[in-house]
Amino acid sequence: MWVFPKSGPFDSNRKSKLDQFFSGQNAATSVVREAIQNSLDAALDKSGPPVVVYFKLFDRQWADFQRFISTEDEGLSLNDHTKCDDLGRYAEDFEGKTIRCLSVEDYGTRGLTGSTDKNKALSGSNFVGFWWNEGITGKGSGTLGNHGVGKTTLTRISGMSTIWAVTKRSDDDREFLIGFSNLPFHQLDDCSYLGYGRFGKTASDGSSFMPVEDGDTIASFAKTFSLDRAGYGLSVLIPAVHDNVGHDSILEALLDDYYWPILRGRLNVSITDEISGQATNIDAESLNGAISKIKDKKKLEKTNLLVNKARQVMQMKEDRHPNYFIGMQPAVEGDDEKSKRANLKASCFSEDNLQRIKDQYEKGHMVGVQFGVDLVPIKGDATTGIFEVFLQAASEKAPNGISQFLRNGIILSEQKDNISGRFGCCFIIVEDKEMSDYLGLAEGPAHTKWLIGTLKDHKKFKSDWPLRFAMDAARELYRILVGEDEEKDKIEGFAADIFSIKKPSQNDASEAKKQKGKKTKKPEITKRERATELVRIDREQARTGFSIVPVAGLSDVMAGEDITLPLTIEIETAYLSVGGNARSFKDYTPIDFDFSSTIGVEITPEKAAKVLTQNGNKLVVEVQKPEFKVVASGFDRHRDLLIKTEVKVGG
Repeated sequence: MWVFPKSGPFDSNRKSKLDQFFSGQNAATSVVREAIQNSLDAALDKSGPPVVVYFKLFDRQWADFQRFISTEDEGLSLNDHTKCDDLGRYAEDFEGKTIRCLSVEDYGTRGLTGSTDKNKALSGSNFVGFWWNEGITGKGSGTLGNHGVGKTTLTRISGMSTIWAVTKRSDDDREFLIGFSNLPFHQLDDCSYLGYGRFGKTASDGSSFMPVEDGDTIASFAKTFSLDRAGYGLSVLIPAVHDNVGHDSILEALLDDYYWPILRGRLNVSITDEISGQATNIDAESLNGAISKIKDKKKLEKTNLLVNKARQVMQMKEDRHPNYFIGMQPAVEGDDEKSKRANLKASCFSEDNLQRIKDQYEKGHMVGVQFGVDLVPIKGDATTGIFEVFLQAASEKAPNGISQFLRNGIILSEQKDNISGRFGCCFIIVEDKEMSDYLGLAEGPAHTKWLIGTLKDHKKFKSDWPLRFAMDAARELYRILVGEDEEKDKIEGFAADIFSIKKPSQNDASEAKKQKGKKTKKPEITKRERATELVRIDREQARTGFSIVPVAGLSDVMAGEDITLPLTIEIETAYLSVGGNARSFKDYTPIDFDFSSTIGVEITPEKAAKVLTQNGNKLVVEVQKPEFKVVASGFDRHRDLLIKTEVKVGG
């Protein structure tokens, strides 16, 4: 039976989240990411047989739902709530209609284990986390997700904003039927409802609301909707699924986000559409055949490329290929954990390894580096986190500039590689449990990117430098491979060390005459340490140029290092010439491009920064706000562009 809580005198009138759910993100992507993430997290044996997930689309008549839509309010059903006028354009009457359904069932998993008591929200119970928690983590370490939003994501693709679920639990062999409806605050028959509802059973004394455990009811539900819950795991029924969720969209979402665990033998998936007759089974051996079903030619080519490169990376890891360098550590500077910052320098490599990795990259071979970083929790002992970066140079025979961030098998689709130059492909891989747990704390509910502020909000680790380094490691490695780090050191130290000369006084001149003929000692030049980076350069391929943006958490960095606005950013650019990086800037001519005429410069927000100089191959910008973006566009897409930056603090 469904229960929709009535609004009390102290309850807020909750705004509808439906507009939020149906904006921006692809519906099939959302359900595939959430469902498979939950299944991989719940694997019975993470080193054993693969988790198997079945997606099935089918039709049922509204009459099939009648036994499972009644509410505790006499005369009202679930349909009365879903067709309520307060839902606006999302209100719909399903009476007498054919209902398109999606079931998602997993095998080789534990099911929704743990306490069923909603008051134990922080107990780590998977059951409470799935059915009761909202925005409260209930998952332990070694998981992909931890935000308690699973059921909300699954209701997103339902025209009824509703799901049912059957689970068989490995911890106690019990079987439950539950439901969740994610409607907003609404009024019905002069009564105000909070919106969200749950399907279950109210205790006789009214003290608790529990899952349905009656075997006959569960068996009837499973038979009606063709669910198979003979073994441990979770079966979810999503009614009134939107038309844009079909066999093809589910398949493409799966191949976009989960090709890695499929290749690793951790995941098998079956997609069946009983309505259209389409069916596809996907595992490591059949993956190429599944990819061939992608209808968009460009998407098919890109997916094929990614999977082939991923296979190459896996082989390098398994074979300990000579181009795979393990046990590397960045150069860490700072007196305490909070102020520490890490950079990758050429000196981090031995001379032989540095020469080899640069030579192999230049020849077009894939190279990889395994990094170790210190993770220091606020409570407990420090551990070492491990992640890997694989890079391959650009090629004229294949698409370039493709990067993938993978944490424990899930792809962070919005994470930027921050590489300013031209490259072929880049993989940043996190499979180490300690590092995965640490970086997972930096992710939002969608698990699409790392955020420094999100990590800090958890207050579990003393420093964010391992996160910052993981975000920028690919860029740092690229700079070493192409020699940009050498060029930057030479240019940054040049003027200060050689041309900053004190003008001699008359006394100095007299003394100089006395010393004439004597050989002077060569002055000792103290190497200046590179300051913490405040901005980064991103490629703008669609606009044939580049953008200047703040590093993640710029305000925090500035506050921690007592830096104030404005910042002055000096940019010098040149096309790469046959003479190499250093020669390229000397070879520049206005015929190549000119910031004053052929190159467009755009600043957003409008008053976040202003252009001070815009001439030849030089651009000077004064940054006045911590959130800004400066885009320079109009360069030749067929030529490699070199960019040098210098940031001055205080204008």
